Amino acid sequence: MPQLEPGLSFASVVSRPSSLSSGVLHTEPNLGLITAAPAFSATPTLPCDPSPWISSGKADLVLSFLEQKGLEKPQIKKLVSSLPRILTCRIEENLEAKMNYFLELGISVSDFADIISSQPESLDRGLNSTVRPAIEALREVMGSNENVVRVIKKFRAKSWWAVSKRLAVNVSLLRAQGIPLESIQKRMINNPGPFIWKHEVFKSIMARAEVKWGVSPRSKMFIYAVYLLCCLNSKTIESKCRVFQSFGWDRSHVVSLFKRNPCCFWLAGRNIKAKLRFYMNELGYDPDHIIAHHAVLCYSLEKRVMPRYLVFQLLEDKGLNRNNLAFFTVLAFPEGKFLRKCILPFLDVVPDLHDTYVNSIEAATKDQTTPEKHEIEA
Repeated sequence: MPQLEPGLSFASVVSRPSSLSSGVLHTEPNLGLITAAPAFSATPTLPCDPSPWISSGKADLVLSFLEQKGLEKPQIKKLVSSLPRILTCRIEENLEAKMNYFLELGISVSDFADIISSQPESLDRGLNSTVRPAIEALREVMGSNENVVRVIKKFRAKSWWAVSKRLAVNVSLLRAQGIPLESIQKRMINNPGPFIWKHEVFKSIMARAEVKWGVSPRSKMFIYAVYLLCCLNSKTIESKCRVFQSFGWDRSHVVSLFKRNPCCFWLAGRNIKAKLRFYMNELGYDPDHIIAHHAVLCYSLEKRVMPRYLVFQLLEDKGLNRNNLAFFTVLAFPEGKFLRKCILPFLDVVPDLHDTYVNSIEAATKDQTTPEKHEIEA
């Protein structure tokens, strides 16, 4: 049984409530922990001390245990605020067993405090009946404890233990279509939410990606298409289709673009419009050419496209584009290659070429109040 460490006690955290059923906890004014906690359940699912009173001695032992496990006072205050009845837990039989299990997974003490305080219900779940099977289901998909922890931390609005089996079933659907597990894991670490749709809904989304949008499950783009369709509703996607069609694209062009690169449909409508206005109205490219070079739609107009076009035009005007490089080719170069091919060889002829390029990027960065990225609309 842990011994009480000096500095943190039941009296310094909460005052005794009248009973579990009243569920009112009051903080000491200087700590500001909680003024009133939600009412305790008359039949709590957490295996707690059955006494109708919170014993200060029991609570002190719980607080001491949390300190000994490495939780800092602000983390303990946050945890007790979220789950007041933790102060009545049996330490060895419940709290220590669950906490040790989480820590053995590689979850840091700080992450444990964050997870439990944001989803205190996880302490209400049986270790062997719920928590351990859910973790095993996640590990089967994610491949390592480290990845399991990363996914759990993403579940803030959802109960990770409740959706882990659904997630595993949906991932098995993708795997059955030949989707590499590494691709699935990458998407899940970024945002596991799209993979926890109900099984039948997820199957229908997969079918829509293939039938309506023509993305073959054998294509590397299939996982991106499913991910997008899980996140964006049909109304949002169709509104973006109409932007393309307003520039003369027909439906087959839009479907062809989606098939080639679904990520283009993460772009906000105003972003798509600005890029089509430049590529089509100013440079004269047609839909087929843009679809063939679909990545250009995902480049930042201000930070990449316009600065490189400025350099490209200077080289064209001075007859220095000796290799007859097309602009979309220049646009696709990684930064280092662009400098080697289009900047450094011409500094003797155009000494300020590099400064012009850098200044153009800096001006765009300064003028842009919010990062462009993909301007996701959900």
